Amino acid sequence: MQQARRSGRPRVVRPDAGDHGRRAHAACPSGRFDRCRAHASGDGAGRRRHPDRGGVCEFQPQDVLPGQYETRLVTPDATTNAALAPAVRKAAAVKTQPLGVHLETPFPRGNQQDETALADLITDGMLASVRGADVAFGNGGSLRMDLPGGPLTYGAVYEVYPFDNRLMMTTLTGDQLTRIISYNLTRTAAPTEILPIAGFTVDAKCEGAHLRVVLTRSSGATIRADEKLTTVTSDFVAGGGDGVMAPAGPVGEVRNPDGSPILRESVVAWLQDRGGRLNENQFVSAGNRRWHYPMPRPVICR
Repeated sequence: MQQARRSGRPRVVRPDAGDHGRRAHAACPSGRFDRCRAHASGDGAGRRRHPDRGGVCEFQPQDVLPGQYETRLVTPDATTNAALAPAVRKAAAVKTQPLGVHLETPFPRGNQQDETALADLITDGMLASVRGADVAFGNGGSLRMDLPGGPLTYGAVYEVYPFDNRLMMTTLTGDQLTRIISYNLTRTAAPTEILPIAGFTVDAKCEGAHLRVVLTRSSGATIRADEKLTTVTSDFVAGGGDGVMAPAGPVGEVRNPDGSPILRESVVAWLQDRGGRLNENQFVSAGNRRWHYPMPRPVICR
């Protein structure tokens, strides 16, 4: 198995975990790595690294019970299951907790190469969760699953954002935010997902070989280069994750909002307060977009 680190938390990718009915893709720079422990003491007794495997792994969903490991049958342990059962029941109750929101349409994740209603929804929740914030952005790779249509549950939001990243605040100038956005539009090195944004829109145009980017607040006011913006993001992004903020150069103090809220829990609370019915077109439609740019990314002006 291998760990894929995105959005600040490791995610374990196993050949027997088909990513909730979707094909799971992960780079495979190394083969399996086995650790052995002495049964009595639990001390490390040895290890074995299997040959490297190049390319990309593609895993299909499959029923793994009963399973096999090195030709030996692997079966559930009754004692372990009994010990875990209370926690499993508690987790199941939290997972099915209704949030009081009905999704009239699914909110697909897509490949996060273009704006999605799902990204807009999550980032709106980030922005609304911090009093006095002007803008918010995250990283597209942190969004992992679709939101299905119908009554929205805590578990569905958890599967979209299965990380315990916390909200962070900093102050950016309009020029710094413009540089972050411009880099995201022209970026060719992975990860290339479009940034989820809230509180502003992007209008990018080629003027000869130059990409001109204008940012506008949701109120309709153009963001000036010297304007100071209270910005909300995740601790992963604020800490340098995915290189999202690198183009901004040095930024002001990075701080926690009151209570150091977990991003996902803040979005859940916002959804509960909002309630009602939501559909994809409320966030993204032909005449309602936050991103406007002249060609598929990466944008290359000539």
